Formats: sequence, structure tokens, C-alpha cells
Amino acid sequence: MFFIIMAVIPFIPGLLLTMTLRKKTLIIIYTISLLLITLIVVASRFILLESLYLLEDDYCKKNVQRAFNVMTNENNNLLSTAGDYAAWDDTYEFMADMNNNYMNSNIIPETLAGLNLNLFLFIDKQDHLYNSFAIDLKTKRRIDLSPELKNLLEDKTFMSKIKQPDGFVGFIQLNEGSLLFASHPVLTSKHLGPDHGLLMVGRFIGDDYAEHLSKSTQSAIQIEPYSESSLSREFKTAAFLPNSRPETYIKEIDSQTIAGYTLIKDVSDQPVLILRTSMDRDIYRQGYSTILFFIVVVFLGCIFFVFAIYMLLDRQVISRIATLGHSVGNINLDAQPFNRVPVSGSDEISSLSQEINNMLDSLEEYDTRLRQSRDDLEKRIKERTAELQELNFNLTHEIRERELSEKALIETYNEINQILGSISSMIIGVTSDHSISEWNDVATDLLGLSANEVIGRNFFELPIKWDWDRLKHDTEECSTRNMKIRMDDIILEKSDDDHRILGITLTPLNTEDEHPGFLLVGADITERRHLEQKLGQSNKMEAIGQMAAGIAHEINTPTQLVGSNLRFLGNQLQGILELIDKVKVINQYIKSNSASPEMGYSLEKAASEAHLEYFRQEAPKAIADSLEGIDRITHIVSAMRYFSHPGTDEKELANLNQIIQNALSLSRNEWKNVAEIKTNLQTDLPLIECLPSDLSQVILNLIINAVYAIKEVYDASLDKKGVIEITTRQVDHNIEVRVADNGSGIPEKIRSKIFDPFFTTKDVGIGTGQGLAICYSVIVKKHGGTIEFETEVGRGTTFIISLPWK
Repeated sequence: MFFIIMAVIPFIPGLLLTMTLRKKTLIIIYTISLLLITLIVVASRFILLESLYLLEDDYCKKNVQRAFNVMTNENNNLLSTAGDYAAWDDTYEFMADMNNNYMNSNIIPETLAGLNLNLFLFIDKQDHLYNSFAIDLKTKRRIDLSPELKNLLEDKTFMSKIKQPDGFVGFIQLNEGSLLFASHPVLTSKHLGPDHGLLMVGRFIGDDYAEHLSKSTQSAIQIEPYSESSLSREFKTAAFLPNSRPETYIKEIDSQTIAGYTLIKDVSDQPVLILRTSMDRDIYRQGYSTILFFIVVVFLGCIFFVFAIYMLLDRQVISRIATLGHSVGNINLDAQPFNRVPVSGSDEISSLSQEINNMLDSLEEYDTRLRQSRDDLEKRIKERTAELQELNFNLTHEIRERELSEKALIETYNEINQILGSISSMIIGVTSDHSISEWNDVATDLLGLSANEVIGRNFFELPIKWDWDRLKHDTEECSTRNMKIRMDDIILEKSDDDHRILGITLTPLNTEDEHPGFLLVGADITERRHLEQKLGQSNKMEAIGQMAAGIAHEINTPTQLVGSNLRFLGNQLQGILELIDKVKVINQYIKSNSASPEMGYSLEKAASEAHLEYFRQEAPKAIADSLEGIDRITHIVSAMRYFSHPGTDEKELANLNQIIQNALSLSRNEWKNVAEIKTNLQTDLPLIECLPSDLSQVILNLIINAVYAIKEVYDASLDKKGVIEITTRQVDHNIEVRVADNGSGIPEKIRSKIFDPFFTTKDVGIGTGQGLAICYSVIVKKHGGTIEFETEVGRGTTFIISLPWK
């Protein structure tokens, strides 16, 4: 019923639209009542009946537990009987001497029948069957022992399980039936050993056993073998009750009976018997009758409730609403004044009637105003028509002007495109989502991609061979920081043998986006870079040319010293060689025993003329001075070769302190009469990855500039010198070089121009103005460092270079 009602409910709103209020009310009350009854029925079924089922299962489980407990008591009684006979001195002696009097007097059919036992088995200490006695309880006659049981007694696994110090009781399944047995070690009456074997007694399980259990538990109990029995087939369809001890299974046989089952297991823990207890379903029948009676009472109550509610609603609401509707329908809005509806009572319907009358009053007032407004509107329409005609004329004129403005805007746009097309630089516009919006002809010629191929594509997915990692980093910084970024020396690989050098400027676009797009303006600066390299080399040659006379003087001084020392050694060596020749001649005379004293006098005179003692004192000094001069010449020549080498673009590890020392050696003649050099070089300065030749040029340019600045302040004729101080130190991950002088300083008006190419303050013919421009290019562009200066007119200038050491 519940599902039928739920299926009909979706169609009720559509049916209610075509019905009267009485029918709608009746259907709604009827539907709600049916839903209530259905809910009560469902709740009774799934709550109350379910509780009855659980209670019934619990009673059945307790019956199974009682039966199982009675069976356990029977097992314990059987074990007690086995223990009484096994722990007996007569049995103990019988197992030792095989005295048949024991069997004839104690183990007889009447004794076994009285104990309700089918067999007595005596097993020796070697697990061999010592003696046995078996009877049929119905005939009380002795029978042969089952061969199957004999074979089982020879099973060592079985014997090891039943040989327990306190005895053992259990079930085994034989062809003759299920056997309940108990075993106990044979001991003395005082339960002392050693044991003389094992006594085993047993009873076959039959109908009499089930009847005995039924009487003990006052319930219907049935026991059958586990395999191939009617109970086995019932058991397969029974439901397991969780948390039950022993494991219990429940099955509803029919509406009158419910049964509980449990399994009896053998020595090997395998099911051997099924125990079944059955009981009448009195609880279920009584509960079901009570629920049915409750539902009938509720149904009758709902019918009365529906009728009472309907009558009250019809009398107090529906009839009055129908009367109100009839009165409203009789109102004629064209008549003046409007009819009014009757008002009776003080409830919501009365309030509604009063509100309708108030509404009619308002309608009358609004109708009067409406008629007046209609007359006013006609007058205003005439006035507005004249105004609209004038406005239309003005609008037509404005549209014409806008068309002319749009035409001018299009012409301006075309002019801008022509201007962009005529610009010699590459122009690429990229939006905030990295799509290309602008691509001029120069970009097409330089990058080999036409505008039609790239417009709308992702800029970072273009097949262009250049430094994408650097571009991505700098464009991200340009958009994020909203600042213009200059990128120098971007290598573009047009082909394997054609590499171009580009200079690029990134400019953020003015948009409201958090990460705006950018405009990329670039140019091919390959020829400019080649020219700068040539200018740099030219600057080196210029510097060498300026220092040529000084370097020549620096080389001539030690050269003259070496020449003088060599002439001194040559003159002295001539006398020594003559002395050696005389020694050889006199030695021949001595060997022939023909030497004379005059020869000795002659040798002594020659030694005196050779000035050997003077030569011994002066020769080491002359040689040391000569070697020092040669080292000085070698150092100057090495520094010149290191400086004048054109260099490569491959950076290498170099000692910055050594570069500074080489520059000082080359420029010594420039500063030795002008300034005093002070160096404070950090001794443990790490090697830096750089272009050594270019850095040498930078240091040399700064030293020469410092010399010129000092010359403007200090007069060399007055024997006054300035000071040039060079320091190096490591600051975090950078190497800092400071070149300071106490010269004239840099005037404020030219400070912004000193790094510009070809800017110089020297007289014509002295310098080309490339020195500091090359310094800036080498430090900033080639090494990614910084070069700054601190200056004060009249006090001097300090140039500060910062280089990354990795």
C-alpha cells in the first residue's frame, strides 16, 4: 500500500488544479491519513515484529544451550565412570597379571547394562588392545568389537589425543553409529602410578539418548548424524546466530514451530552429530495478534478523524470562502460606486473580506486618479512628441560626427600599423595569457615565422632557438613587478652556422590585470657586439700604447743592470781562465818532477792579478741582481701578454688578486711618480669564474683614470704624490673590488654620463672616451655584476665593483 500511495502522490498536484476546494480538502486529509496508517504498519513490521523475532531467537538459543549443557553433564558422568574403574587397585592389578577373575566378576553384561555402556576396552602401555568387552544394550548379549574401532585404536594420532592424564571424553563416528566414549589412565585407587595402560568405555548414541536429553531439558530434542540425514538438510538452510556459545543456528520451520541447531564435533574437531531443539512460536503469534489489533484500532480512529476534520473545515472555512467568492464575483467594476462584500465574524476570513472592501475603496480612488492621469498623459504626449523630434535631429547629427570619428580612428590605426611596420626593431605583443597579439615584419624576417602563423598562439611554445629559461624568468619579473627590463646578448640560433646576438627590452602593458602582458622590442646587435669587441681590443692597444714608454723604461732598467753584471763577470772570468791555463802547465811540470820555485812565484802573481777574493765577494751579488732583473722583465712581459691577449667568450677560474697585481705591474711607470699605491687584498679570496683579460682591462682603465684625476690636483714638480688604494674582499656570494683615489673627483653635472661611450673630459688626442664604457660592459653585461662610484669634488673618487664569484 505504501508504494501505491507514493506512486500516486506525484499526480495529486495536477489533479488538485481541476477540483473544488471541498474535494481538495477531502483528498488531502484522506491521503495524509493513509500515509499515517501505512507508516504505523511499516513501523510495526520493522520494529515491533523484529523485536519479537529477536526475542524468539534468544529463547531458542537458550534451549540449545540447556541441551548442550545437559549433554556436557552426561559426558562428564561418563568420564567419571571411566575414572572410577581406571583408578581402582583391582583394575591396576588386572592390567599387570591378566587375571580373568577380574573380568568374570566385574565386567559382565548386567554391569554394562546398568551403567548404560556398550563397551569396556583395556589398552596396555604400548597402545595395544589388551582386553575388550562389548554388549548390545537391547539384548544384553556380548557382541564382537567393531573392526573399524580396532583400526582406530591402532592410529597413533588418535591414541595421542585420548591419552590425557586427567582423562578424555569425546565422540567418534563408526559404521555402527556415533559413539560417545571416555578414556582414563589405569592407576591405583589413590591415583598413583605409573599407569598400567588406558581404560576406555563407550556408549552408542541412539533415540534413547535424545529422549533422555528431552526429559532433562523439558524440550523436544533430536540428535542425528551430521552426514546424510534429515537434520543435515535442515541445518544447511538455518541462519547462524553470532556471539552464541555453543555455535547456534536458527530456522523457522513454519508459522507454528521454530528450531535451533548446534554441531557436535568428534576427536578431530569435525562435525559428527547435529543436535536440534524445537519450540512453539507462542511469542510470535501473540505479538502478531496484538499488532494487528492495534492497526485496526488506529484505522478506525483515522476514519473518525477524517470525517470530523472534514466537517469542521467545511463548516468553518470552505462554506464561508465559497460565499466570499460568490460575493466577489458579483462586483461590477464598471459601476460607480463598486459593490461591497459582506463582513461577519472576527477571524481571518472576516479580515480578508474587510481587506477586499478596503481594496475596492482604493480601486475607486485609483480609478478616479487614472482618468485624470489619462487626460494629463495625452497632453504630455503632445509636448514630448515635439521634444523627441528635436532630440532625433540632434541624435542624427551626433551619429554623423561619431561616424567621422570612427573613420579618423581607423585611419590613425592604419597609420600606427604603417609606423610599426617601418620600425627597424622587432616588435612582439604578448597578452596576460601568453598569447601573441602583435607581430611585425621585422620579427618575421628575424625569427622566420609569419604573423599568420603565430597570432593567437602561446608565445612560450614557439619553435625559436634562444634562451627560453632567461626569457621566461625576465618576462615573469616584468609582469609581476610591472617594470621595464632590458635583456642583453640573447643568442638566437637561426641555423647551425648562423648565430645572431639580440638586444631585447620588455615593457609591461598598461592593463588592470594582476599579471599584465608585455611588449617585446628587440634588435639584431650582432654587428654592434663585434664592433664593441674590436673597440675593446683597440682600447687595450691604446692603453698599451700610452704605457709603452713606461714599460720600455721598466724593462730597460733591469736589462742595463743585467748587462753591467754580465760585463763584470766576463772581465773577471778572463783573468780566472788565464790562471787556470797556468795551473794546467805547472801541473804538467809537477807530474814530470821538473817544476821550479819560479813557477810557483809566477802562479801566485797570476792569482793576485785575477782578484779572486774580490770576485768571490761580488760575483754572487751580481748573479742575484741579474736574476732579479730577469724575473722583473719576465713578470712585465707575462703581464703584457696576459693583458693584450684578445681573449675568448669562455669564462675560466682566475685569481682576482693576481689580475690586480699584473695591472699594477703594467701601469707602474704611469703611477710611480704620481701616486703611492696601497693594496689591501684579501689573501683567502676564492677563485672567480670570469674573463681574465677583460677584467685586467677594467682594473688598468680605473688605475689610469685615477692617475689622471690625481695629476689634476697634485703638482709633480713639488714632489707631492696622491694615493691610489685598491682593496678586495668577499661579501656574501660576491667579490668586491674598490679602486679609490684622492684626486679631483667627478663634477655632478657629468656623473650621469661617465659610462656613456666616447664621453671624455680629457683633451683632444688623449683618450677616446671608451674606458669606463668598456668597464661597464665587461662588469655588467659580461659578468652579471655591478659597477658604482662614490665621489666628492676635491676629495676623490671610489669605484666599487661587485662580481659574483660563482
